[in-house]
Amino acid sequence: MAFPVQECMEASKAGFVKSTTRRFVNNQMTVES
Repeated sequence: MAFPVQECMEASKAGFVKSTTRRFVNNQMTVES
């Protein structure tokens, strides 16, 4: 039970970081241009 929950936490955390990074990069590009 604990292992699958940990997997879900890691997956959602990775997805959150990825989307946040992409949004940050997009904002940086907008500011640059």
